[in-house]
Amino acid sequence: MERKSNPRPQPDGREPESPERAALEALVEAVVGAAYEVSNVLGAGFLEKLYERALIEELRLRGIPSAAQAIFPVAYKGSISVRTLPIWLWTAACSSKSSAPIN
Repeated sequence: MERKSNPRPQPDGREPESPERAALEALVEAVVGAAYEVSNVLGAGFLEKLYERALIEELRLRGIPSAAQAIFPVAYKGSISVRTLPIWLWTAACSSKSSAPIN
């Protein structure tokens, strides 16, 4: 039997979080934490590429699959653009089979 989440409001009165929203917030927290770690360890003054590579390594160390400068096609009104958009940082956890918004 599948267990359903409790629909009661949060202690602060907000609506209950969906599991997808909780997972996304945890991912955001982990990525931001990794960025702070890179900044704290390296400090200021290096070229951007060094920070990019260090962040990819820090995410790897934290078990978050990621890629720098990943290329994704851009769709507009259902048609795929000939051009692609380079995404500075992509994590595998961000990809989804569903394009539905997260509540």
